[in-house]
Amino acid sequence: MKKIGRIFMLVSAIVMSLSLIIVGYLMHRSSTRAIEEEAVKYLELMAYDKGQHLENMIEEIEKSTKVYADMVKYQLNIDLVHHADNSDYMDHLLDFLKPSVLNMAEDLDHNLNFYLVFNIDLTDDIKAIVYSRDSNDENMPYVSLEGILSRQQMESESEELTWYYGPLNAKEGVWSNPYDDIFLKERLMTYSYPIIIEDQVIAIVGTDIVFESFQEIVEDVKVYDSGYAFLLDKDYRYLVHPKLDMLDQLSQIEAGKYAYMEDLFRQNDTGILRYDYEGSKKIMGYYHLSNGWMIAVAPVYEEVFETLNTQMTNSLMIIIAGLVISLLALSFTAYKLTDPIRNLTAHVEKIRRDGLNVEISQSLLDNPTEIGILSQEIDNLRNRLLSSFEDLKQHNSQLDLLVEERTAEIFGLNQELQASLESLQNMQEQLVESEKNTLVRTMVQNLAHKFSTPIGNSIVLLSYIKKLYVMDEKKTDKHLEAIDMLDSNLNLINRIINQMRLYLDTYDQLLISSFDISKVIKVAVSDYEITEPLNFEVHFDDSIKVDIYQSKRLVSELISRLLRYSNQIERTPDTDPIRLEIQVKKTMICLYYRDNALNLNGDVDKFFDPYYLHSFDSSELGLELNLVADLVKRGLKGNISVVEDKHGSAIKMTLTDLKK
Repeated sequence: MKKIGRIFMLVSAIVMSLSLIIVGYLMHRSSTRAIEEEAVKYLELMAYDKGQHLENMIEEIEKSTKVYADMVKYQLNIDLVHHADNSDYMDHLLDFLKPSVLNMAEDLDHNLNFYLVFNIDLTDDIKAIVYSRDSNDENMPYVSLEGILSRQQMESESEELTWYYGPLNAKEGVWSNPYDDIFLKERLMTYSYPIIIEDQVIAIVGTDIVFESFQEIVEDVKVYDSGYAFLLDKDYRYLVHPKLDMLDQLSQIEAGKYAYMEDLFRQNDTGILRYDYEGSKKIMGYYHLSNGWMIAVAPVYEEVFETLNTQMTNSLMIIIAGLVISLLALSFTAYKLTDPIRNLTAHVEKIRRDGLNVEISQSLLDNPTEIGILSQEIDNLRNRLLSSFEDLKQHNSQLDLLVEERTAEIFGLNQELQASLESLQNMQEQLVESEKNTLVRTMVQNLAHKFSTPIGNSIVLLSYIKKLYVMDEKKTDKHLEAIDMLDSNLNLINRIINQMRLYLDTYDQLLISSFDISKVIKVAVSDYEITEPLNFEVHFDDSIKVDIYQSKRLVSELISRLLRYSNQIERTPDTDPIRLEIQVKKTMICLYYRDNALNLNGDVDKFFDPYYLHSFDSSELGLELNLVADLVKRGLKGNISVVEDKHGSAIKMTLTDLKK
């Protein structure tokens, strides 16, 4: 019996636990949403901030290069530039511009090379100013490189000299991807800008920047614990990444897993993406630069919620401690509240054990709570039960007398009912015996009909043979014909007797096994053709394997009987061949026997009666088809019927898989 104190504690614990779980879930969900929104803003802001830092460097380089290009543009005398003999003017101009080119090289941060190259189509020789230094050391002086360029090199290496031909063809500033300079042993990046006058490129101003200055900005980004930033070019190749390099493209890594991102990046200049990378769920904030590059910051998704998880763990420990303290307090309270109930329960148990004469204590009757009212009601019920038991004793004595009288009456009725039951059983036995006699008479009538003709024929033939032998001492063809007929009739009598014996088969000692019914049918057809030639063809598809748990002997006997019956029917040359078909339906296997020589359109309800007259010419088929039905129903535990479908009429035999 469950105690009310335990129930009270259990219910209170369940309510408190559910309340804490619901509140905790709502708080966790709200906190998760808030932290995720904050992380999204943080990542977008970080990507924007670092992007602006890179953007400022790019704009500073572009602006300085463009300003210098404009300054050179205003120093040019376009007529002299286009003059056929402009060599002296160009040499004088180069001497004039050298100090300004050096100043530009020294003023640009992280610059290794700064150069001014005139369009080679406007001059006979290469007219260029190139200042370079060997390292990124600011104390290293710039050196003028004379004759570093040749016309042959400029014309033959057009695909490699993108710093020259890029802005020359595009007629606008062009950034190159980072590349490794084998002489300076630095990774550089070039920005070159064309000087255009009257829609013609006059010269190219360019600078080679140490890419490390951009790389440091990206690599110095720290996002949470293991997050990092990376930089992509306009074709989404990796310029800066902890594990990937410029040979890796976003659409090709991990078999194109991230190719879909390129379309998303093209749609928005800045945004957030969630994705899986190397087995970790990550979140990315990205920002597009003006030169087509894109910077992205990507922490592990779990690190975003690490603080929340720590807080939730601490909160869970506090909640569990509070729950334990609350349960202890509830246990003490429940014990005090249920103490009167336990006392009342003890009194009720004592009344049950010792009887209704046990009185309830006065302290329980005087209890001011509902327990006192319940105690008073139980005491009143006890007193009423005592009074009722006294009344029951008097009624019991009266009932004993009535029971004795009724018992005598029931005994008499029982004897009458027993006599009626015996009479009914006798009548039932007589009815059963009458039904058996009717069946026996029917069978005897059929047997008499079957045996009369062959026996009569045999008697007449025997008499005729005797006369022939008396009249003629020599054997003639008539003698032989009479003997054959006699033999045929005697065989018919023997076959009918054997068929009648089949009705006596109880099928209770069959050998049951699992076998392929298709193979058994094929063998049965072949065996029958050996013993008795068929006057028809048998079509059967034995390529389908159908296993069944049944008597192989009875299945083979069933096929032999069907073939024997069809073999007795007269056929025309255009009669279709016999077809055997198998269909599997759950635990049943349906066998269809199609023979157009059998007229299956008659009275199908009597088709398998032993003395039904069929339309085809055979006096034995009624009894033999009845034997087929008996073998299917009693031997194979199945059913047999005549059906009509899209293929025509057929004898349908449903065989039960005994294992299933």
